[in-house]
Amino acid sequence: MKNKATAITLAVLGLGLLLAPSATNAHGNHRVSTSPMMEFMNSGRVPGPDDVSRLLRSNDWVDVAINTSGLDPSTPYTLWGVIFNRREYCATSPCGEGDLPVSPGHDPRVRASVVYVTGGFSGADGTMRLEARLHRAKNGVKPTDTLFGAGLLDGGPTEIHFVLRGHGQEAAEPLLAIGSYNAGCTDANPCSDQQATVHVAR
Repeated sequence: MKNKATAITLAVLGLGLLLAPSATNAHGNHRVSTSPMMEFMNSGRVPGPDDVSRLLRSNDWVDVAINTSGLDPSTPYTLWGVIFNRREYCATSPCGEGDLPVSPGHDPRVRASVVYVTGGFSGADGTMRLEARLHRAKNGVKPTDTLFGAGLLDGGPTEIHFVLRGHGQEAAEPLLAIGSYNAGCTDANPCSDQQATVHVAR
């Protein structure tokens, strides 16, 4: 668990360095934001200029859709959500490394959490589309696919960073890899965080 948390800490740090603003619009009673996909910390997996993520928010759930390219072809990937439930308590804006539980002196009121969102396979041309819904934690019961924290507490004001993690073209059990953080990860077939996108509530 410590290694997983450390990796996610680096993810948030990288996102802070790469952050691009998201555009937000009203859509009925919901809010929609669009944010560019970004290369993660010199991973070499550079998305195209038109590759974006979209987030539809309600108080009880968020829907995310990602369209991207520049990935390893025909490879298992997982998408992870780094959630800052109470962003008003973050030390920086946007939230960052110092707001996670693994950082000494962090403010626990931030209620940070990291959750599995979805997984799938890139195309033979390195493109990928993923869609998923994250539901609000009910009655204090967090989702089972949570690395740490309580999951999503309120989709409306929450800041969410999404990280796309590659599990390597030689993953021994690719179907297992798309539902796990480290499945298929070996010295010969390392996993790596490759792209990211940030949605800050407005």
